[in-house]
Amino acid sequence: MSGSGGGGLGSSGDVPGPGGFDCAMVSQRTILNSPDPAVLAGLRVNDVLTVTLLDRNGRRLLAAVTQDGLTAGSLTLPVLPRLLECMDQGFQYVAIVVEITGGRCIVDIRPRARLP
Repeated sequence: MSGSGGGGLGSSGDVPGPGGFDCAMVSQRTILNSPDPAVLAGLRVNDVLTVTLLDRNGRRLLAAVTQDGLTAGSLTLPVLPRLLECMDQGFQYVAIVVEITGGRCIVDIRPRARLP
C-alpha cells in the first residue's frame, strides 16, 4: 500500500515509466477534491470518469470528468508527479467511483486498459 489514500501501486516491470515507476500498473484510491455537488448528484458507484489534465493559471492538475464533459472534482495523489509524467508519455487513466457519501466521493485511479 502506498500513500494516504490507502491505495497501492502495482509494479510488474512490464512497462517501466519515469524512474522505474510502472505507468501501466497504477492503482490508487483517493477522494475527489472540491467535488461539484451538481455533478456528484448524477454519479453512481461503478461510474467511470476520465482522468484529464488541466492547466489552471500555469499549474497542472488532474480532474475527474464525466462522459458529458462535466468536471466532478480534482484529484490529488501521492504519486501525482509521476502520474503526470506517465500522462505526458501517452498513458490514459480513469477514475472509477467506489463510494459516494453525502458530498464525499471516493474513486479508484487505474489505467484505461485495466478496467474490470
